[in-house]
Amino acid sequence: MNLILTREKAFQNCDGIAIIANSDNLATLRRAYPVLNNYLDADYIKSDGSEVFALPAVQGNKQLTLFVLLVPETFSNEQILQKAGVLAKTYSAQKLENVLLDLSLAPSLLNQEQLLAVLKGIYAGGYALSQYQEKPKAKEPENLFVYVNQELPYWEELVNLLESIRFARDLVDIPANYLKPAELAATVVATFRNTAVDVTVLEEQQAQALGMNLFLSVAKGSSAPPKLIVMRYNGNPESTERVGLIGKGITYDSGGYSIKPTNSMITMKSDMGGAAAVIGAMRVLAFQRPPINVVGVVAACENMISGGAYLPGDIITSMNGKTVEIANTDAEGRLTLADAMTYAIRQEGATKVVDICTLTGACLVALAEEYAGVVTKEDGLWDVVNAVSNETLEPCWRLPLNKALADKNKGKIADLKNSGGRWGGTITAGSFIGEFSEGLPWVHFDVAGTAFIEEDKPYMRQGATGFGVHLLTRLAKELSM
Repeated sequence: MNLILTREKAFQNCDGIAIIANSDNLATLRRAYPVLNNYLDADYIKSDGSEVFALPAVQGNKQLTLFVLLVPETFSNEQILQKAGVLAKTYSAQKLENVLLDLSLAPSLLNQEQLLAVLKGIYAGGYALSQYQEKPKAKEPENLFVYVNQELPYWEELVNLLESIRFARDLVDIPANYLKPAELAATVVATFRNTAVDVTVLEEQQAQALGMNLFLSVAKGSSAPPKLIVMRYNGNPESTERVGLIGKGITYDSGGYSIKPTNSMITMKSDMGGAAAVIGAMRVLAFQRPPINVVGVVAACENMISGGAYLPGDIITSMNGKTVEIANTDAEGRLTLADAMTYAIRQEGATKVVDICTLTGACLVALAEEYAGVVTKEDGLWDVVNAVSNETLEPCWRLPLNKALADKNKGKIADLKNSGGRWGGTITAGSFIGEFSEGLPWVHFDVAGTAFIEEDKPYMRQGATGFGVHLLTRLAKELSM
């Protein structure tokens, strides 16, 4: 979808007009769209923002559809996002080619923060995975013309963020037979060619020479070679501070010999949602070029079953020297993240580390698809995360971590085991990764419920969400201060 800022109401170029107006100023709406007067006089259009109305109309001698949403000024940014998503979901179901989004009647939505909430909602609701269908049920417009009546100096920055979130969604939604580790690596290399982000892809032999045995053990069961993808953004060469963003990049997860049930495998193309968030955030940084240093690391592989696959009961030595007893081969993401984190610290000089991953079903049980689970040892770091989460409208919830829970990861015949058992599974999984932070400031995000939704929401269709792109971008800046 092309997002085009316009200062003209080009009715003749559109199949539909999506109108967001302030509900306490209906006189302005009446003057702008007299065709709506009959609907307004009959109180057909509700002014409480509870519904989106699709109405046939003639504008500029052309028959088209008006999509109307009235927004009270009391709406929060989260409500604005969700209602804008409903609006976009409504018009995308009609598969229109060109839509005009008229925001000129809602001046309260044109500050940067609220406009971003509107456009996030538009992108969330309009997005539809349609390229694999001959006759898709929904489709975004080819062109979305955004009409405003004032200058927006931050427009290009907003568009880049939205497109980076879209990019992350596309990566997650691509089926696993189209996106193996090699294809993911090639996509990253192509994306950052001729940008401020430098990319290195380490092959299996190079990872082996570094002692990344946890990562490589997970990859052993697949015929698809693993790739360690490293993205470096050095915006402040004079600073020794470097934020490490570590994303789980399991392009498909069968569970290995601790095999998943069939129904649980269907969506496992999404097990690289954390990697997609990191790649998306690096894409934003490449455009914005803030004066900070960030390294993104993705250990990309498949978790499959074969005669060479790793087994429950194996003992594996990690890159940082800790030994790990394999209690469950479906607890594979924390293994790849452990070695990726060690790489970011020891090879790339990360001074603060953030990992993000679709890690545990336990997180879905606890927080549904509404919140990302957060584990960190530092109250001050959580305060930063909480503020950034509220700002980016990507909800997070901190889970407690104490010695009793951390000790569940202690191995019987190795330093650690890769599963702390059923109880407190999200916390113990995060704590396992924290064992490899080498005492640095560290925060863990479990986005098992928020990176990919299995059923439609009113403002978003089933599939990838792009959760984490904006969050990581803002967090990297805050942690660099």
